[in-house]
Amino acid sequence: MGHRFAFEQFYQPKKQTTFRTRYRISTEKPLNGERVDVKEFYIKFANEYLCDFSDFEIRVTQYLGYQASKKDKIEFGLYYRVSDFISNQTENTLWLRTTWYISL
Repeated sequence: MGHRFAFEQFYQPKKQTTFRTRYRISTEKPLNGERVDVKEFYIKFANEYLCDFSDFEIRVTQYLGYQASKKDKIEFGLYYRVSDFISNQTENTLWLRTTWYISL
């Protein structure tokens, strides 16, 4: 299980600088055994909350992952976002996502 808390600052051309906070909680569970080993599948769940002091966003992810080697893993799954709570124009988006992690 992992936790992450962050404070960010965005610089965007021709837009106002944005500050936001993030909190994420996640867990990885191997499909076999007690830990994720090389050439093994796992599932990963995460929930993230973002606040930029004018809006609030929630992100939920569910992935099936494969640890190909000690330095490579790939994840495939759903990435769901709910945003614009404060402005009362709630927006829902669902993504199908594939991510390849490479350790150098």
